[in-house]
Amino acid sequence: MTKTSNSSAGGSSKGDKKRKRGTRDALAPSPEPHSLRKNGVQRRGKKKAAAAGDAAQEQLMASAMRSTSVSPESENCKRRKKRKKVKKSKDSENGADPSSNATSSKEVDKPETQGQDFGTGDTQPLRESKNKLAQDIGLMIELLSQKKVPGAWAVKSSLVAWLTLGHERLTKECGTDAASAHIPGPVARLGDLVRHMPDRMEALSPAKKESYMAQLNKLCCSNLLPSMDYEQRLSKIIGILYIEEEIDAAARNEWSRLEQVLGLCSMIAESIGPPDEVVEEEMKNRLILARKMDIASLKKLMAAKMRCESLGL
Repeated sequence: MTKTSNSSAGGSSKGDKKRKRGTRDALAPSPEPHSLRKNGVQRRGKKKAAAAGDAAQEQLMASAMRSTSVSPESENCKRRKKRKKVKKSKDSENGADPSSNATSSKEVDKPETQGQDFGTGDTQPLRESKNKLAQDIGLMIELLSQKKVPGAWAVKSSLVAWLTLGHERLTKECGTDAASAHIPGPVARLGDLVRHMPDRMEALSPAKKESYMAQLNKLCCSNLLPSMDYEQRLSKIIGILYIEEEIDAAARNEWSRLEQVLGLCSMIAESIGPPDEVVEEEMKNRLILARKMDIASLKKLMAAKMRCESLGL
């Protein structure tokens, strides 16, 4: 009896243990969801850590860029300062000191020499401009030497030295121009030739003389005349005088008059040139002799024509 009761009691206790274990296992969560949840937490933690690391790196890069780069406002300020400096430098170059009575360089009259005579006697506007500029520079030197210059004028001594040199050069040029003002220009020299050589002028046709003089005066006032040499001037004058007279002289057999016109062309070409021009006599003689040979050839041609006409050919 005792053994049977003990065995039944032991079996019931074992059964209870099994039932309790089964209930515990049924109530306990499955390992799979737990492991998945744990892994998800780990993954989310890794993502957060990576995001935090990226944000920190971006902050470091931004701070580095701010420390090494210049802000747009400072760049704009620098640009404005640079423009102001350029404007001040332009004002100082184009104008004089506002505290002085010197005339601005923009206000100095430009010499109107276009279409004028290139002789020194015809450059009055240029000489007046030089004199005015010399007076203005002298006034500026006097003001800089007497008044106390602000701290911005740190180059006062260099400026005074530069202005002094420029003033001396301008004064010399003005004195040279004034000394050589009596030298006549091409128009005046042409007029002297016409007045002092009336016998040479008689070789021209009286009806065309006024037209010739107008064309010669236009040539004397041309901007191209200063760059012409003797040969070029002679060619121009031959085109004005000689060609017209050659037709008339050939029709009338006035060959001596045509040679006089050729000599007049040579004298005019030499007189309207620069006063200090040196022309070789050999070259002048060669050019005149070439034209004389043309006259001789034309004379023979016209004689042959008249002979043929007399023979009825």
